[in-house]
Amino acid sequence: MIGQEAAAFKTRLESLTTRELIALADQSGIDIPPDLDRLFVIRELLDNAWDEDSSEPLAEQPDMKTVSLPKQYHITFLEVLPRDPRWVFAFWEIKVQDREYYESMSRFEGYALRIVELKDGKAAESFVIPVRTCDSSWYVGFPPGGTFRLELFVRGPDVSLAASRPFTLPRFLNEDFLARPLVQLSGAADFAVLRNIDRASRLRA
Repeated sequence: MIGQEAAAFKTRLESLTTRELIALADQSGIDIPPDLDRLFVIRELLDNAWDEDSSEPLAEQPDMKTVSLPKQYHITFLEVLPRDPRWVFAFWEIKVQDREYYESMSRFEGYALRIVELKDGKAAESFVIPVRTCDSSWYVGFPPGGTFRLELFVRGPDVSLAASRPFTLPRFLNEDFLARPLVQLSGAADFAVLRNIDRASRLRA
């Protein structure tokens, strides 16, 4: 599978849902770990098709990097990556059809992130951060400690598009904690903690 065939097969894979991709991988005998990113599922399917169709040695096959990866995957999702005990990096994508539908509404007022604090598994308090329609990521600050959930929603009709799984942020490391021998061996004392002033200085640069 080379040239236009590989590009056409890749385009077909990108048009499938994640569930359809996993089903196709099962049919091809590919073992897909749980929660594997769809990007890697597509790559596994491409590699498998290449191995089956090509009689050339792997060392002589053209570089698959020539097949460019898409910038979007036509799904609506929200993911969070804790940066340190105070900051979380959130990134998301809004499916084109969802964007067109909500942004055509007269009540549409943009998008926002809703930070929900959870206590005993239930929503206790929340606050909202408006984001621009062109944004796809944001650093979100949190109070130290606690369990939270992050939601991406449409302002105006107030429709939730995606939500993260609940996550718990640790409290700031204090001197007593850092003095423990096992903690010292872990290198926790060297962890860089992003402060408000650090974030502000990068925004000004």
